[in-house]
Amino acid sequence: MGAMLLAMLRRDWITQWSYRGAFFGRTIACASSVFSSWFLANCFSGYEPEPIATYGNYFNFLIFGLLLMQWTQSILFGATGRIRALQVEGSLESWAAYCPSLGRLIWAEALSVQLASIWPMMLTLGLGFALGLSIDSSGVALKLGSVLLCWAALCPLGIWGGAFTLAFKRSDPLGRAVLGLSWLLSGVFYPVEVLPKWLTLLAYFLPTTHALDLLRGVFLRGDDWAALSGSVWALVLLSAIGWPLALGTVRICDRIARRYGTLGQY
Repeated sequence: MGAMLLAMLRRDWITQWSYRGAFFGRTIACASSVFSSWFLANCFSGYEPEPIATYGNYFNFLIFGLLLMQWTQSILFGATGRIRALQVEGSLESWAAYCPSLGRLIWAEALSVQLASIWPMMLTLGLGFALGLSIDSSGVALKLGSVLLCWAALCPLGIWGGAFTLAFKRSDPLGRAVLGLSWLLSGVFYPVEVLPKWLTLLAYFLPTTHALDLLRGVFLRGDDWAALSGSVWALVLLSAIGWPLALGTVRICDRIARRYGTLGQY
């Protein structure tokens, strides 16, 4: 597993370095989103409603929304995009011959994309600090545990998407729906409290809603897990349900692809 992941990271590095224009384009897009958030926050400086004011200011609120959505996108579409690319290139069979379990292949592809997404997230954080982002500096272990809990709740969706692509040769429709609803309902640009009651109910079924609440509470207000127990237990429940379903789906799709010999098809 470790050797495969290192090989994928090396492949990704060579690919990115071969297309420097695309790399710089993504960097500019990431920086533009941070500056757009800063300008937007300045428009409402001093007029933040109470749910936002508890996080310090609107810029703090926005930056953590952008960070989570960058991370969520890499999780949801990392394995899906890579598996689809291998199918189109005709190299999936070669990887399958090297790897006895396609589940390991999906897992390694998902991790490689998530590791690659560290750069835009670090750029977002760095520019955020330069423009006035402030976070609570206490409880490093608590903050790390919160990040890992959010990852554990979100990652099964990406694994499921990779398995879906492997079996049906199509992009994952669930991931696109989750991403779109997350932008709308999870509180990226505005608090969930401003939504109509029926949309608020739908928002609490999304893992990103609870992840944002937890990360903002821990990093911006310095809350502990007791103060955020609702979000913590929701993420634990989503992790407990999501991982068995995702791993079971991977095993089923692996057997179907090998039984019918469809690994070479796209």
